[in-house]
Amino acid sequence: MIKTDANGIVEWDTIIGGFEYNFIKFKSVHQTTDGGYILGGDAEEINSYALDYYLMKIDIIDDTPPDKPELDGPSYGKIYAKHTFTASTTDPDGDDVYYIFDWSDDSDSEWLGPYHSGERITASHRWTTFELGDSLIRVRAKDIHGVMSEWSDPIEFTVPRNRITNNMRLLRLLERIPTLEKLLNLLIK
Repeated sequence: MIKTDANGIVEWDTIIGGFEYNFIKFKSVHQTTDGGYILGGDAEEINSYALDYYLMKIDIIDDTPPDKPELDGPSYGKIYAKHTFTASTTDPDGDDVYYIFDWSDDSDSEWLGPYHSGERITASHRWTTFELGDSLIRVRAKDIHGVMSEWSDPIEFTVPRNRITNNMRLLRLLERIPTLEKLLNLLIK
């Protein structure tokens, strides 16, 4: 099966084969609303009068990855404060995209989305480890077909050590109560 543009230039092709002794003759092809195709035809087995009818749906997936995401956010922060980063990318095929943020502290945001191509999204992270200092924050995108972009250019992010880390039990308790967590964020800023 070959698809061409109006000038006869091949846009894509795929082979739809029969079995070793079968020849499928597709006699009807129609494009479906999701961009795929439905094909109808028959196959005749060699040395036999048997005739089988086939109806097949194929999806055409373009494997063009999303563009490398753009990442924006602070370069300096405080321990236990939430820090928000923004990212966006476009997908050349117009597919929706997912994002994953690498926080550089052995954690990530997990895949977020899907979002529309070009939509600006935000993700927040709170650094709570004693292994503080410089981190390289980065983000990656994948389209709804699982085709991944490159990692973004990283943001150098610094979280200095702070005396407040000595009372982790109290801080974890405060984080469980949303109103007190907001108060904590105001105090730490």
